[in-house]
Parts: sequence; C-alpha cells; structure tokens
Amino acid sequence: MPDKQKINYASSLAVHPLIAEHPLYKSILESDLDKFFFTENDFNSKLSVVPTYYKYLNIPHCIVIEDYITLFFPHIHNGSNYQFDYNKFELLDEYSQAFQSDNFRGVICHMNQTLESIDKMFGYNEKISKKLFYLPLAYESSIENIKQTNPEKIVLTFTNSFGGQKNNFPLRGGLESLMMFKELYESGYKNIYLNLIGELNIDPQLLGWMKECSNVKIHEPNTERHGRRMMTEESIHDVLLDTDIFLIPACRIHSMSVVRSLCYGNIAIGSNGWGFDEFLDNEFCCEGQENSSYIEDGVLKEKYSLFLEQPNDKLFFSLKNKVVDLITNPVKMDEIKNINLKQSKEKFSKKKRDLILEEILSNMTKGS
Repeated sequence: MPDKQKINYASSLAVHPLIAEHPLYKSILESDLDKFFFTENDFNSKLSVVPTYYKYLNIPHCIVIEDYITLFFPHIHNGSNYQFDYNKFELLDEYSQAFQSDNFRGVICHMNQTLESIDKMFGYNEKISKKLFYLPLAYESSIENIKQTNPEKIVLTFTNSFGGQKNNFPLRGGLESLMMFKELYESGYKNIYLNLIGELNIDPQLLGWMKECSNVKIHEPNTERHGRRMMTEESIHDVLLDTDIFLIPACRIHSMSVVRSLCYGNIAIGSNGWGFDEFLDNEFCCEGQENSSYIEDGVLKEKYSLFLEQPNDKLFFSLKNKVVDLITNPVKMDEIKNINLKQSKEKFSKKKRDLILEEILSNMTKGS
C-alpha cells in the first residue's frame, strides 16, 4: 500500500481543488488507495504527468487540464511547442500504455479542443477515448444586474493574471492594451479610465506616463499567497464590479479570467489566439494572435515566445478599433453586458457543472 501521507500531499497538488474536495473523490481516497494511483510498477519513470508529483511515485488517477502540454511536461513547454510532432514523440507509446492502465481513470478537460487533440494524438484509441471527459468551467456569481455604462466614465481593466509575474504581461496582450489606451486618451477620449492589476513589464517612459495619467489606477498587491504578492478576492471583486470592458487580447485563452469577467457582465475582448472561440464570439476576438497559438493537424501549436519583443501592430489596431466601436456607443455596450450576464448564468452554472462532474466521477469509479 502506498504511503497515505505522500498520496494526500501529491493529490492536493496534482488534482484540481474541484475534484479533490468532491465527496465522491474523498471516498476514493478513504478506500482502496492503491487501486487509484500509479505506482512505480505502473508508470515508466521517463513519463512525467505533472512531474513534481512523480517523485512520490503516486500519481493521481485523475488529471484536470486546460491544454495537453500539462500531460507531456517537461518534454514540451508552453509557448514553444510549435515544432512538436506527436507522431515522432518517442514516449507516446509509453504514455498510451500508462493511460490504458486500469489504475488511470481519466483526463478532465475544460476545453473541447484539448479533448479532441488528445484523442487524435492517441489515434482515437477506444480505451483512452473513454477516459477523456469534458467539464465546462463554472463561476458562482451573485451579480444580478449589469453596471450601467456611464458615457462620461467608461472603465477598462487589464490584469496580468490576478497574481501574475512580469513575464506573463506581454503574453496577455499587455503592451498593446496600454499603448491603445494611451493613444485613445491622447487623441481626445478623456472619458476612458484604466485599471491595471498585476506586475507591469513595460519601458520606463510608458510606465511613467501611466503613473502620471489621472485616468489610470495601478492597483498595488495587498496580500500574499504561495509566495506571490497579489490582490485579495474582495479587491478584485470591486474592480470587476466597476469594469465596463475587460481587456485580454492574449496569445491564447486564459479561460478563468474570461469566464469571471463575463459573469460580472463585463464586455470581454480577447483575441484570435487559441481557445478564445470557445468562450467569445468573433466580434470580441482581436486579430493579430493567429501566429502565436493555433490548431495544426488537430493539435495546439504555440510559438508566442517569438512574438513578444516588439508591439504587435495588427493586434494593436484591431484592439483599438474594437474599443472605439464600443465606447462611442454606450447603448450597445449595455446590450452586450446584459447578454453576457444572462448567458453566463446558464453557460457557467456551478449547479450544472457539478452534475456533469458527478457523472464523470461515477464513470471513473465504475468497475473499481
């Protein structure tokens, strides 16, 4: 029997809290542990599903992911997997054998495209296909009414993730978002305001302008979690509650940020990078990130690390045009906000998500 303390520690890290806190999953942990975790004999050490946890030789049977890169890390990395050819991946057969193991119960994806990519990479293997599950994201929001747009004060918000490091800033379209705001403000749109959350990674001149502009508020971290300085949930809540347009024209989807903003009735502006089309209509996806992340031969490819040295002009102009179209039409903005708030309550319903999760976990435990 594997060491229970190590298993609990590993599972708390590798298993999404949504799964780890579910009563059915807890009952699994309290029963026949060795049936639900990989052991040294089950899993070749060269494979590294969430590698940090492999050192315990007790890898949880259930993995929750946004993209397939987590499955193959550290053999491939976000942002530079554009040369990855799964047909030539020397460990693919070993992964396939591991995933077909009775001990491995499944991969939960909250992106349909991720599920489809994994299925394709493993040749639509029937045994693996049955272990791939789609679970929509959910966000429980108490927001019942939109913030009515005030034509005299339209608030934009950009976040470098809610606890993001400097290196994440350009990946989320940060430079283009700030340049766009500066140009619009200097061209006469004095009715726009900007919230900035998270560390900024911009040149001193632009940073100085942001600090001097009375319409820009740079929110400083007010707590620390896991060694990161960030803002409290209450502070983020207040910012999103006051937000009209949420800017996230990133290299690829940052799903929870988008979902959360929609559940507040914000107008979210993303990009044509990978994944946004599962959450936003094309009208709200800026052009310019099509070379940063994309689907090729059914599989996600990313090379955004090659496109961060200079501003992305195509993205900048697309973002600018979309923002101008909105801020010059407050009535349209409120119509969009109402649609977002109404649709998000159904699409991202926690009750609906939990029912799907219950079914997934029941499928995972059948025959155990």
